[in-house]
Amino acid sequence: MHRGEREAVGLIGLGTMGSAIATRLVAQGQTLTIFDVDDAAMQRVLKDAPQAHRAKSIQEVASRCSIVLCSLAHPDIVTEVVTGAKGLRNYLSPNSIVVDVSTSGPGAVQKCGAQLREAGCGMVDAAIARGPAAALRGELIFMVGGDNDYIGRIEPVLNHLAARIVRCGPLGSGQAIKLANNLVACANLAVIAEA
Repeated sequence: MHRGEREAVGLIGLGTMGSAIATRLVAQGQTLTIFDVDDAAMQRVLKDAPQAHRAKSIQEVASRCSIVLCSLAHPDIVTEVVTGAKGLRNYLSPNSIVVDVSTSGPGAVQKCGAQLREAGCGMVDAAIARGPAAALRGELIFMVGGDNDYIGRIEPVLNHLAARIVRCGPLGSGQAIKLANNLVACANLAVIAEA
């Protein structure tokens, strides 16, 4: 890829947050390949973002894209999508980057990152603060962990979605900060409920 050339971006997982991310990226002119195991979810996104390319499989996303965002519901699903027998690790081109925008916890992204390194690829965790409405407005806050070179490559994509990008440290740091943030929020709710 030549300097300044826009990288091909994929998105796996089109739930409430993933579909908002997809819609925003396409609205901002980002070429995007999408995949979800739920065909109805892909159909909903294509209604709002018809320019998105509908992939038939995870493997097709990997073959088309050098940056792949994962917006998935559980750490086990993230791990399977990234490192499973039919996962991204086995199909990505060298030097591709997987970006976990789910709330998976540090352990899951570090495990995935280690296996991607063996395949010559990178991993960044980009945990999200705020919800789908903020994604549609480009007002998310990302807490990002990983290698600075990889983060530099994905920032142009995140900038379409973000009011603020906070670099937190090595891989897993964004997840750790997000979980700490969740803990504070839950503690505040408990205090309010008691009051």
